[in-house]
Amino acid sequence: MTSSKAYVNAGIALAAMGAILFSSKGVIIKLAYENGMSTVEVMLFRMVFSAPVFALSALLVARRQRIVISGTDWGMTILCGVMSYYLATWLSFYGLQYISAQLERLILFTYPAFVVMGMAVLQRQFPSTKTVLATVLSYAGIVTVFAKELDFAASGRDASTQSDLWFGAFLVLCSALSYAASVIIAKPLIVRMGSVFFTGIAMSVSCAAIVVHSAVSGVLQTERLVEVVRSDNLELMILMGVLGTVLPAYMLNEAIARIGPDKAAILGTIGPVATAMMAVVILGEVFTVFHAAALALCALGVGILSRSKQH
Repeated sequence: MTSSKAYVNAGIALAAMGAILFSSKGVIIKLAYENGMSTVEVMLFRMVFSAPVFALSALLVARRQRIVISGTDWGMTILCGVMSYYLATWLSFYGLQYISAQLERLILFTYPAFVVMGMAVLQRQFPSTKTVLATVLSYAGIVTVFAKELDFAASGRDASTQSDLWFGAFLVLCSALSYAASVIIAKPLIVRMGSVFFTGIAMSVSCAAIVVHSAVSGVLQTERLVEVVRSDNLELMILMGVLGTVLPAYMLNEAIARIGPDKAAILGTIGPVATAMMAVVILGEVFTVFHAAALALCALGVGILSRSKQH
């Protein structure tokens, strides 16, 4: 009983810490945009510094455990890689050109609601009252911040226009839908393959997709790549590749294996709190009582869920 409780508590801690590290991406991307990098360039360099780690880890696990994967599982793993760390990433990174890092992170974390609804449909079981309450509280916070930033845009206190905010919010919402679908699909695959092997394969697939995207969009030009490597952006990309991608990806997938995709997803709503702190301190973004109220609602939702998992 004790070991089981420790196993679940470790899953909760991994989900929360992974969400905090993932949240650093929004701030790093904003800094890279200020330094002249494009969305596709940021995606490409992120994978340059993270994909080798994922591929190597998957290879080592495969050799040690001699994992046998069915054709169907291979196909579903490839689908997860495309939907999560390629499509969802591109949509959220692109959306950051139009909205603040705080709003991007809050909207992105609508994905737990989609995960909960998707799992409820698949399992033909309505979510518990505490799960529903945690979800409602978390997303009440999202609505609060979005409404305030629309007000900023209308009054001219923000450089963005209302149309920019709606477009950026739409892109990030689509990112959340894509990521939620991949989380639901990933659960049985992680159980059968193990989180390390699955993560390595899925991330390698997404890296390949990003390289193809970069080639098609004309980003793979030697002079431009050398220019980025020689600039201050190199340190930002290394930081995002390791702390903002590699570590949290393994943490989140292990958390999914321990406590399930719906609970891991909702615990991830702690991410906006971390993003807000970093955005205010590093980017100088506005932080009002409305932002504080939104973060409090998200934190309360996480607290309710955490207590329900321990009883």
